[in-house]
Amino acid sequence: MKKIIITERHSKYAKIGLNENKQEQIESLREMVTSLDKDNWELAEIIAKGMEIRFRLDVVSPIWEGIAWSFEALQKVINYRELTFEAIYDFVIPPGIALLQKLKTIFIKNFDTVTISKYVGELSNLEKLYIQNGVGLLTFSKEVGNLSSLKNFTIREHKGNVILPENIGNLSNLEELAIYNCPKFNQLPTSVANLNNLKRLVLYRCSLTTISDGISNLPNLELISLASNKISREEKQRLRTLFNEKNPNIVIDL
Repeated sequence: MKKIIITERHSKYAKIGLNENKQEQIESLREMVTSLDKDNWELAEIIAKGMEIRFRLDVVSPIWEGIAWSFEALQKVINYRELTFEAIYDFVIPPGIALLQKLKTIFIKNFDTVTISKYVGELSNLEKLYIQNGVGLLTFSKEVGNLSSLKNFTIREHKGNVILPENIGNLSNLEELAIYNCPKFNQLPTSVANLNNLKRLVLYRCSLTTISDGISNLPNLELISLASNKISREEKQRLRTLFNEKNPNIVIDL
């Protein structure tokens, strides 16, 4: 699978490794790097090998406009299917991500504060958004609700606040919404009740006290897990009864 991995590193030089038959591309890249504004960002390392290209940057945002459009050798990234952001702190997904219209999967791992910006909403083919191991605030722009192809939305092991977009119910093809071990996540938007294609709703080890009754009306829901939250015994019994009445075949884990 074609993929890009973007990580944060601290270096003041460009170290470039490409296949031997790409020496002209290396020289072109070196020339471009020296002409860019180093006050705005710093290219630390680019490695292109086989089916994988890695960008390692101190500041990511301008790389997309500066390289993806201007450097012919890296135009192929527009065709990449998987993108990973890793160990980038106080990070806002950059505007240039909208160039990657064939993206199917985004992974975001090991971060502090992250904003899933409005530009992600332009990725009409994105099917999976996976976020893991954060410690700061995690927020989503309302444009995330435009991801009409998204099937899997997962957040794991996040210690900071998680604020889902209120219009998450617009994700018309979402099949799985999973939030694991996020102790500060305490409110699920009521619009989740509009996710008519949702099959699995897993909200494990969070701080929820209840969920919207409307979720019980979801026609394709097969499993709901609310284990290890802050739901009272009485509320668990009420929810169990409600879901069993609406769909006796649903698997319920409270």
